[in-house]
Amino acid sequence: MIGKFFRQSLFSVFLFSFFLLFLSRGITQEVSVDLKLGKSRIYYGESVDLELTLSNADDTAEVNISSLNKDFQVDFVRGKNLHQESISIINGRMTKVEFRGHSFLYLLTPLRGGEFVVGPISVDYKGNSYQSNRKSLEVVGAEETDQVFLEISTERSDYTIGEKFTVYLDIYLKRLAPPLRDLDPFFAKDPPSISIPWLKENSLPGLGKKSRSELLEPYLTNDKPGFYVNNLKFQGRQQFFSFFEDQKPDQFRFLIEEVQRKNKKFPVQDYFRYRFPISFQAKEVGSYTLGPVLFKGQVATKIISGRQVASRDLVTSSPELLLQVVEPPSVGRPATFTGGIGKFFFQSKIVPEEAYVGDPMTLTLEIIGEGLIENILPLKLEEQEKIAKNFKVYDETVNSETKSGQKTFTYTLRPLHDQVKELPSISFSYYDVESRSYKTLSSEKIPLTIKEVKTLQSSDMEGKKVLTSNISQLEEKKGGIFANHESLDGIERQTILWEGWEKVILWAFPASYFAVLPLVYYRRRQTNNLSLQKKKKAFSGAQKKLAQVDSSSNVYGQLNAILNQYIADKYDLFASGMVGGEIIDCLEGDNVDASLVKEIQDFLSQCEAAQYAASVSINESSPIDVLKGLINKLEKVIC
Repeated sequence: MIGKFFRQSLFSVFLFSFFLLFLSRGITQEVSVDLKLGKSRIYYGESVDLELTLSNADDTAEVNISSLNKDFQVDFVRGKNLHQESISIINGRMTKVEFRGHSFLYLLTPLRGGEFVVGPISVDYKGNSYQSNRKSLEVVGAEETDQVFLEISTERSDYTIGEKFTVYLDIYLKRLAPPLRDLDPFFAKDPPSISIPWLKENSLPGLGKKSRSELLEPYLTNDKPGFYVNNLKFQGRQQFFSFFEDQKPDQFRFLIEEVQRKNKKFPVQDYFRYRFPISFQAKEVGSYTLGPVLFKGQVATKIISGRQVASRDLVTSSPELLLQVVEPPSVGRPATFTGGIGKFFFQSKIVPEEAYVGDPMTLTLEIIGEGLIENILPLKLEEQEKIAKNFKVYDETVNSETKSGQKTFTYTLRPLHDQVKELPSISFSYYDVESRSYKTLSSEKIPLTIKEVKTLQSSDMEGKKVLTSNISQLEEKKGGIFANHESLDGIERQTILWEGWEKVILWAFPASYFAVLPLVYYRRRQTNNLSLQKKKKAFSGAQKKLAQVDSSSNVYGQLNAILNQYIADKYDLFASGMVGGEIIDCLEGDNVDASLVKEIQDFLSQCEAAQYAASVSINESSPIDVLKGLINKLEKVIC
């Protein structure tokens, strides 16, 4: 009998353990990762949204996108908290549904055309790894054709930092045969679309350029065919009937020229070249990729009859253009080069031009011109021999000021001797981006008058007679410390003697002041510390409000508000909008006993339910007394 009971007990324990194991695995598997793509088919050069939605997880999850890097450029856009709660009441029974999750949004730009399977993407969360689902993506690749092709070009492949240069985007469209030879081979009502990724604001931050509107507005067209560029529509250009039809993007007509070109394996043919020049300035050293530029749209290919033409949709793209921005060469760099890159003019000024040896003089160096003027550092004048030989230079106290096209440095100098006859020429070097070589400028010499400091003699004193050597001893003067003595030997020792009671009075006031000062400081600090005042008054305020609860109205709502305010005052928070979860988080963060936290949590849940249900019994005691007891317990453990 005992053996049978033992076997049944052991079997029950086994079943219970298996149930707990299954339950724990079920909880772990509640986290899921859902992958969605904004489109399933795009053209090469376009981008598509990828959204990962995590259920029962938060922003601490780590997303591993390394599996996408081979085929896509991946840019993180944003993360979003998906926490939601809803409460439904059916037949007096309240049901609370809660969803916790987080989403991550990325932008995928394909590196080539073809068929792709996006995913699975791995996500690590709280020591476990989860896999997303998969999605298919078709990327329509660029077509190689003699009807249209694009090029991006510039004068050189490398530029010195500070140098200005122009990049040309050329669109070649094959011309039609006569009599339509002089017409654009596309349609004004449905023009081709050009996508220029590096035209976007804040793209290529190391290459300075004008704003998008400044670059494109000179090419806006209303009466002739043009191109859509990045689907842009500038504000303020409203078309007629714009309230009754969708606004289309603006059209841009670039510089047009008739040319003959051979496009790779195709023979030489006649084209219209549409050129869009964009000016840049190299601002940061590094490698930069421009392109590819995508062309897609309907193009007229040949004449069928009369003025009727055949057309076809084409998608093509330009090759990428790689640029290097480099530092000025180190070979041949002068010692007086301090970062100036561009083309500059240099001059010096000094005031005053007449001074004594050791007098402070203010030297101003002005650098005016075009280029990276903000990068220019102060000259080390102590390293210029003629300056260091004749002046004491305070290089560590140089003031600098940068304005539009001008930089000014202000130095303090002191002449070392009266043989200084001029401020010598000062050398300044910069890198000339036009000649791609270093240039050295010298300021003009400035004549100076420097005098030796005159030593003051007693005979120089006004109204003073020099004592002769036959006077061996000065006569003692009366009048104490106010007498006019001409030698220290004739001055008597003057001492102020204090009585005992005078010393007591003298020291009493400062001693009293310093004794009371800490008490005054402590009281003032206590009064000004609003957070501390709120914390001290929290308990008495809660007791007072509990005594004033109106039993004829929403009692549970009043109790909930009193508890919210008490916790908010204790932890220096705002009671407005505070929910039960925040109260529990505060208490758990303060290491309040778990059993007391559980009592608070149960009280809040039952108060919330009582506000919706027809009737709720909290316990045998009055809910007001229950809250009084809870606040009394909290007051003992919350500092």
